[in-house]
Amino acid sequence: MKILRNKTGADKILSVYWFAMLFVIASGIFAIVYVFYLHPFDVREIETAVLTGRIAECVSTQGIFDDNFLSDDSGKNFISKECHLNFNSEFDKIQYYVEIEIYDFKAFESSSNPMKKISDGNENLKADCELQKTKNNNLKLQSKCSEKSIYSIDKKNVPYIIKILSVVRKTEKNAV
Repeated sequence: MKILRNKTGADKILSVYWFAMLFVIASGIFAIVYVFYLHPFDVREIETAVLTGRIAECVSTQGIFDDNFLSDDSGKNFISKECHLNFNSEFDKIQYYVEIEIYDFKAFESSSNPMKKISDGNENLKADCELQKTKNNNLKLQSKCSEKSIYSIDKKNVPYIIKILSVVRKTEKNAV
């Protein structure tokens, strides 16, 4: 006589454990992705710092001031052409603003007027920097600003103070 053994019951129990294991793994992956994308990364402050550093290196290469920035032909888009910057982005409007103010070192403390002022980009973004100086924490949706002052001398050892203001908007992609 042949004894038949029914093995289908054991397969049904294993399939329940299999689906439970799949559910645990899928839940873990969902939780990791949810936590990772919960807060967006706002890289505008880093981008303004990098932009300011690139312009500082362009204006004063190894501490020597570039005399082209004092010339009279520094018109529209002078900074982007001289420093090889591209302010274009995927947005319709320009999302960057850069301003360079050049002061005579000897008259810097007594005079608030720069010898030369050069700007490039979207000038409307400068107003956001003035708002941020009020220390209002509700301005997360505003542009990010970075201001830096450097000391430089030209080839004739004439000292200058150079103030660089960089602004990056890109609020649609970075601020939530």
